[in-house]
Amino acid sequence: KLVTALIKNASAVNELDSVLFVVVDLINRIGSSHDATSSPKERALFAELNSRAGSKAITVPDFAGAAKYAENGIAFLSDSCWETHYDLSLCLYETAVLSHFSSLEGNRDQLMKRINAVFEHAKDFSDQFGIHCVWIKVLSMTDLSRAIEESLNALERLGEPLNLESIDSNIVRGELMKRKEQFSGERKKKFSSSN
Repeated sequence: KLVTALIKNASAVNELDSVLFVVVDLINRIGSSHDATSSPKERALFAELNSRAGSKAITVPDFAGAAKYAENGIAFLSDSCWETHYDLSLCLYETAVLSHFSSLEGNRDQLMKRINAVFEHAKDFSDQFGIHCVWIKVLSMTDLSRAIEESLNALERLGEPLNLESIDSNIVRGELMKRKEQFSGERKKKFSSSN
């Protein structure tokens, strides 16, 4: 009841954004112990507020906080969330993936679980695209050839297939070396100018 009153009062004067984190932290503390008494409509509202808080936390950036809000929001969703609240579910799962990946404290098992859920439930590739990019980055840390394969797969699904036979690897290697030298030179300039 306290949470509902805070939300109504803050919404009435268009001040919800200024107290968003306070309200959502309170919801998450109280809400989990009162799950059985919450209506589906109220649980969806709590999930939505966690989604807003998670998105705001990413912009700070506070990736650990964003992960917490996303995971709490997901916990408020029903088992049929992908059918009943598709956009909200997608937003929460995207926030969870981005924050788990970007946070030093990110839970890699949870990251993979959330990536797989989006791949399983997303309606089309455009809804998967951001998560697919994170998936490629995750792969590149341990299996570069598979990451390249997934990148090529993504290009093909976007209607931009890349014919590898027409690529001159010597030219690519030369361009990569130029970029490496360019970036290395810029870092040296920044380092020497900061001293």
